[in-house]
Amino acid sequence: MLGRRSEKVVRREDPAHLLVCGNEKGGSGKSTLGLHIATALLNKGLRVGVIDLDIRQQTMARFFAYRAQTASIKSLDLAHPRVETLAPVRRDRVSDVTHEERCALFRLLLDMRNDCDVVIVDTPGASTNLSDIAHSQADTLITPMNDSFVDFDVLGRIDPVDGTLKNTSQYAHTVRQARRERRRLKGTVLDWVVVRNRQSAFSSRNERKVDDGLRRVSMQLGFRLVDGIAERVVYRELFPLGLTVMDAEALYALDVCQRSSPSHKAACREIDRLVRMLRLPIDDEGRQRAQARQRLSQRMAAGLRMPEFLA
Repeated sequence: MLGRRSEKVVRREDPAHLLVCGNEKGGSGKSTLGLHIATALLNKGLRVGVIDLDIRQQTMARFFAYRAQTASIKSLDLAHPRVETLAPVRRDRVSDVTHEERCALFRLLLDMRNDCDVVIVDTPGASTNLSDIAHSQADTLITPMNDSFVDFDVLGRIDPVDGTLKNTSQYAHTVRQARRERRRLKGTVLDWVVVRNRQSAFSSRNERKVDDGLRRVSMQLGFRLVDGIAERVVYRELFPLGLTVMDAEALYALDVCQRSSPSHKAACREIDRLVRMLRLPIDDEGRQRAQARQRLSQRMAAGLRMPEFLA
């Protein structure tokens, strides 16, 4: 069942925007961010597709299964995305597994990008064949991380004295390769967004050091840094219902929270701000930014033109 569409939303003529939630460290909040972004976009009237590549856990797929059950049992009018998963491939040779997985994912991506406005891919917390393919195809890559140097290590190793980047991590190398491949094959630029999750209300010395390190590294690795979601109980307790803070009317109908709840309102503002900061091509501003990235990529591909005598 696809999401409801409002009159203000115009059907995209080009393939759906592909948003990938990626981080090779587990527990960073990929699924939590993905399902909240998906719900926010659904409630804007967009047709959303979800691909859960975490074959073992399938957190996002299970969340939307709960959502369908809640809507059916409680007779609620909830918007639903198209949810797809890939079955495990078992073959004698690793090369056969890799080939079949690659073909299955490309077929699914082609189908969903022609059927939806935005496709969100949730990847496992490890490097896999399917995850690498998703990264190479992404229009926007979201990498959530907690305010901790343990999570910071996913991006690179920093000098403990001056805070400069000593060398990049394997995951940063994967993203760099995905960017190069995308620019070579499609002539477009991957928008990499690092999202800081579980920020506390009060800034500690460690958080300030992490913030300073991230801002330095962002210039070297080429990602945008945005604030994500804080540590709130409401983000976790709604999971068994398949609901998020963005489903206000359903929450009020079930008496899960009150209309005047400050925590609920603050959580909604966080998700709204995050979706705006992603700058997806779902409105005029987002489309203009996507076109600007396209022009930049074309200029980069054309190279620097030089006078003949200098060349």
